[in-house]
Amino acid sequence: METLGSGIFCLGLNHRTAPLAVRERVSFDPRDLTRLMAELSSAAGLDELTMLSTCNRTEIYFCGQGHHEVAEWLLSFSELDKSVLTPHLYFCQGIEVIRHSARVASGLDSMVLGETQIVGQIKDAYRRARDLGVVGSYLSKVFDISFSICKEVRSKTEIGAHSISLASAALKIVQSIYPATADKQILFFGAGDMIRLCANHFLQTKFSRACFANRTISRATDLAERYGGSAVGLEVALDQLCEFDVLVSCTASPVPLVGKGAFERALKIRKHKPLVVFDLAVPRDIEPSVGSLDDVFLFSIDDLSDITNQNLQNREAAISAAEKIIEDGVSAFSNWLSVREAVPVLKNFREFGDELVNTEMVKSLAVKELSDDPERVIKAMSHSIKNKFLDRPSRVLNRSTGDERRRLMEALVKLFELEVKE
Repeated sequence: METLGSGIFCLGLNHRTAPLAVRERVSFDPRDLTRLMAELSSAAGLDELTMLSTCNRTEIYFCGQGHHEVAEWLLSFSELDKSVLTPHLYFCQGIEVIRHSARVASGLDSMVLGETQIVGQIKDAYRRARDLGVVGSYLSKVFDISFSICKEVRSKTEIGAHSISLASAALKIVQSIYPATADKQILFFGAGDMIRLCANHFLQTKFSRACFANRTISRATDLAERYGGSAVGLEVALDQLCEFDVLVSCTASPVPLVGKGAFERALKIRKHKPLVVFDLAVPRDIEPSVGSLDDVFLFSIDDLSDITNQNLQNREAAISAAEKIIEDGVSAFSNWLSVREAVPVLKNFREFGDELVNTEMVKSLAVKELSDDPERVIKAMSHSIKNKFLDRPSRVLNRSTGDERRRLMEALVKLFELEVKE
């Protein structure tokens, strides 16, 4: 027997289930998402689809019966061996999808507990899918309720209170290596949300120079004007790498931007003064081998996770309150699904009634004596409708035994609000 909402699915992996080396292989380039959704929807024969890809997770929400095809498509996209990718995937169905989506949107499943960036990323993914025309009533309800739950969690709990963001955690590391930063220079690669968050945190502390580099120089210039820094193209920034003490990188590049050789050349010019590097991109911007250099302190997004969650015990009450709100929202979704999935049955029931009445009406109108004795014809028609309406349930009830008969009798009493007399 199918479970409630059994045609709604979520397949994915995140920072809890998969290491960075696996996550970056299934990270979707935002510029390719429209094409990828159209490709997957067609390949798996899906009714509805939304794809979410962030630094910490890749998730595919969909409706249809093609969950095996979705898994195969993701495996093909990653170009990983099945034995490598599959152990890191999670899969949920029906009611569990709304529970999972709500926890993600509310920041309960984030690397930084209670962080707010994720809900904006989900809204962007939902909007993109909706614009493509691959979202229908089921996924719309999943995300609408998730956003509503998220809003209530944020307003009624302190789930985000005292949290340490990735940006502030990175700044603490810099300050532990460089107690004084007034004579240090910082370089930002990229111009997205993460770079803006990092700039907000880092540049509250005094640096002698802040520089923003991006392939689209106008976006780097916008950030430079906002934060009082300078702007250069990526190629120029790579040539100037030796001038900087801190590098924060988060671009959407599908391949590493900076290799070990570039850092070796920079360190030689710097006379091996340390260089602190934060690679917050997925896929990574910096070749992992850079971390083996003695004078480079390289931190990936996963390296910051322990620091960001060090205050977790202080928010246990907020987590409990948030989980209660989520369960209430899940119940609301369950009720909506129950009504939604009862619609076809109710429609068929009404059609059965219409067909029965129409058949008897046609027979009655054909009776010649109608004009002479309409009362007799109406009574005969009513009697016939009653017998035919009661015939099917009576036969099913009589054929049933034991627990099945008891359940059918209880349903009959409830459906028709019968008064059971002793």
